[in-house]
Amino acid sequence: MSLLDDTALDVIRGARGLRGIAISHPHYYTTMLDWSAAFGHCPIYLHEADRRWVMRPGDVLEFWSGESRSLFGGLQLVRCGGHFAGGTVLHWRDAVEGRGALLSGDTVQVVPDRRWVSFMYSYPNYIPLDRGAVLRIVPLLKPSISNVSTVLFPS
Repeated sequence: MSLLDDTALDVIRGARGLRGIAISHPHYYTTMLDWSAAFGHCPIYLHEADRRWVMRPGDVLEFWSGESRSLFGGLQLVRCGGHFAGGTVLHWRDAVEGRGALLSGDTVQVVPDRRWVSFMYSYPNYIPLDRGAVLRIVPLLKPSISNVSTVLFPS
C-alpha cells in the first residue's frame, strides 16, 4: 500500500506498528521511505535484482541477494522473479495458528479454483510468465507451502 494517511497510520500503530518493510516489487517503492520514517526508520528489505528501480535511496534500504532471506519471527523472503527480476514473496511460517501464510503480492495470483494459482508477466495485457519462469518459481515456493494441500503445482 503506497498511500500514507492518518487512517492507515492509526490502524498499523493499533496493531503494534512495523518492525520492517518488505516490498514485493518496484510498483510499490514510491512512499517506502516515508513509511519507514513514520515507524522509527525501520528497515526496508528489497532484493538487489531490483536496485535499479529505486529512485529515492535511503540509509534504511537493505538489499539482499540469493533466493531467500530469513527475517525475524519466522518470516522468510523468497525471490521468485516474475515481471521483475527481484519479485519477492513473504512466507510467514507461524501465521494462521501455525498453518502458515504466503503473502505473494502479485507474484503468485490466486484464481477462482483453489487448487491452482497463476503467474503473470503483465497483468494489464494478460501476458502470462513463460514456462521456464514458472518452472523456476515452483520449487522455490514448495517449501513455503508444504502444508497447504489445496494448491497444486505441476510436477
